[in-house]
Parts: sequence; structure tokens; C-alpha cells
Amino acid sequence: MSTQLRGNPSNSALPATWPSAWPSLAKNVALGAVAPVAAAVVVLVILLVTKSLSTAWWVVLLPLLLLLWPLSLPARVRKVMQDATDTGRLEVVNATLGILAHAPQKRLGVQPTAEVVPGRQVRYLVGDSAARRG
Repeated sequence: MSTQLRGNPSNSALPATWPSAWPSLAKNVALGAVAPVAAAVVVLVILLVTKSLSTAWWVVLLPLLLLLWPLSLPARVRKVMQDATDTGRLEVVNATLGILAHAPQKRLGVQPTAEVVPGRQVRYLVGDSAARRG
């Protein structure tokens, strides 16, 4: 296994344009969405019990604004990987089955790693799963 820092523009196995991260990160998005949805339900129940839904309905929208962060995770991961590739700062490890690409700097709240195996969909990793691999 060889490690190359500062990118590897000659490596044709890396995608020129990184694909969507939704297939890999759907579980992460679902887990991140649990708290805001639960908070919105609790607020809605409180408003119904206190019979103030007609005047304070907009309060339910406040916890739902927190959904923007987990829902944007796949786009943020893809953007960080694309920017690291474009600037030549992608850390690449060539392995037996494929390539492990890691964005060296945390940007937009993420520091992703991607597994690129020929013939398979790109698999993105964030958080603890990325730290164990990289």
C-alpha cells in the first residue's frame, strides 16, 4: 500500500466529478433528522394541549429549521471531496481492491473519506467510520 499526499491527478480511478453521497449517507441523514422532528412533534403537542396552535403555529417551524443541517450532509460531503480533488489536496491510499481518498481538512462541518472500488458505487464515510478507515 502506498500513501500519496497532496493529490494524485494521474490516478484515473478517482472520479473527475464526485457522485452523489445520498446512497452512502442516508442512514446518517436519518439519524440527524430524529432530534429536530421529535422536537417539532413535542412543540406541536404542547401547542395542541394549550390550544394555542392557531396563534403560535409558526413555533413548530423553528425545530424544523434544524433539519437543514442533516439534510445538507450529502451535498456538503460531495462538495468537500470535489474541492479537495480540484485543489490537489486529496490524500489517496492505493489498496488491493481500490482507493481510499480522504479530505485532509475539515470544511463545512465534515472531513469525509471515500472508498473508490472499480465497478462499485463510491462509498462515503464520515465521523467515526472514516476515522477508523483513514
